[in-house]
Amino acid sequence: MFYQNWICFQILCGSLNHFPGSFQIGRKDRLWRNLSKMQAQFGKRESSFFPRSFVLPQDIKLLRKAWEDGGSRQKWIIKPPASARGIGIQVIHKWSQMLPRKRPLLVQKYLHKPYLISGNKFDLRIYVYVSSYDPLRVYVSQDGLVRFASVKYSSSMKSLGNKFMHLTNYSVNKKNSEYQSNDSDQACQGHNWALKAQGHYLGSKGVDTMLIWEKIKDIVIKTIIASDPYVNTLVKMHLRSPYSCHELFGFDVMLDENLKPWVLEVNISPSLHSSTALDVAIKGQMIRDVFNLAGFLLPQREEVHPSVSSSSSSSSRSVSVITPMISAGHNSIPTLSLGPKPLICQVGSIWLHHYTAYSLLDPSDL
Repeated sequence: MFYQNWICFQILCGSLNHFPGSFQIGRKDRLWRNLSKMQAQFGKRESSFFPRSFVLPQDIKLLRKAWEDGGSRQKWIIKPPASARGIGIQVIHKWSQMLPRKRPLLVQKYLHKPYLISGNKFDLRIYVYVSSYDPLRVYVSQDGLVRFASVKYSSSMKSLGNKFMHLTNYSVNKKNSEYQSNDSDQACQGHNWALKAQGHYLGSKGVDTMLIWEKIKDIVIKTIIASDPYVNTLVKMHLRSPYSCHELFGFDVMLDENLKPWVLEVNISPSLHSSTALDVAIKGQMIRDVFNLAGFLLPQREEVHPSVSSSSSSSSRSVSVITPMISAGHNSIPTLSLGPKPLICQVGSIWLHHYTAYSLLDPSDL
C-alpha cells in the first residue's frame, strides 16, 4: 500500500520543479561554502553548527596547516560532495590516508564525541518543506527518523574503518548481520526510532528536548537562508510564478556529547522508500502533510475511478478538495479555500486531512 502511495507522490512531484539553486545547500561542498560566507558576515557564534571543512583540491594547503596544528590524535571524515547513502565516506587519522584523488572531496572535522544512546551513535532525519522563498515560508515536520549505527561506538583509532560503528546511514547499517529493525513508531528499540519516541525517551532521562528542538529549528532556518540569494535570483530570472516550485529537504542532524545539534548534510531528494511499518507511519504522514501544505488540487475518487457508482461515492465518507487560491503579486501568500465539508482528499490510498504535523518556522524570530 505505501509503495503505491509513494509512486503517486513521486509521479506528482516529478512533474514539479525543485527550486532552482537548491543544490547550494544540497551539495556538501556548496553547503560549506555558503555557511562559511554566513560566518564571515555574521560571526561564528551564529553559524557554528557545521563542522569545519575543506574542499579539495583547492583547499589542500589550508587543510595541511589545520592538520599539523591539530596534533596526532585528531580524526577527519572524507565525503564526496554529491554522494548519498554513505557511498565513498571514510574516517581517517593519518595524512598518508589523504591519497591524491581525481574527484573533488569534502574533508571535515569528525565529531568524535557524539551523544550516545545505549552506547550507539545516531543521527536525526528532519523533514523540512519550503513552499516559498519570497516570502520565505519554512515548515519543519514534528516527527522524523532516528538512525542508529549498528555497532556500539568506540573512540579508538583502530575502529575507524568500521562503517557500522561510525556511519548512521540506513543503507550502510542494514547490511550488518547485527542490525535490528523496528516496526513501531512508539517503541524505542532496534536501530531505527521515530523522532517523537526518542524525544520521550530523552525526556525521561531529564534532557531538555524542547531546547534541543528550538536549536534544530534555528539551524534549519539559517541553513535555508544561506541558499536564499541564489534561489531568489534564479526564481526571478526563470520562473513566471514563485509558486511553481516546491522543495522537500531531508536535514541530517547529529547531537554531540553536550547535546548541541550539528548539521551533517542536507538532502534535496530525501528517500521516500519504505521497508518497515515505522517508515510507513513517519513518511506516510509526512507525504500527507506536504500535499496539504502545497495546496494541490487533487481529484475526487470518482474522477480517478469512473466505475465507482454514485451510491458508493456518497455512502460513508464525504470528499472535498483543497483549492489553492493564489492572489496576484510576487509577494502574496497563497491561502487555501476550504469547502464546507470535512477536508478529506485521496491520492491512491492516502487520505489527506486538514491538519498537519508540520510547524511553520518564522525567520524573523532569529
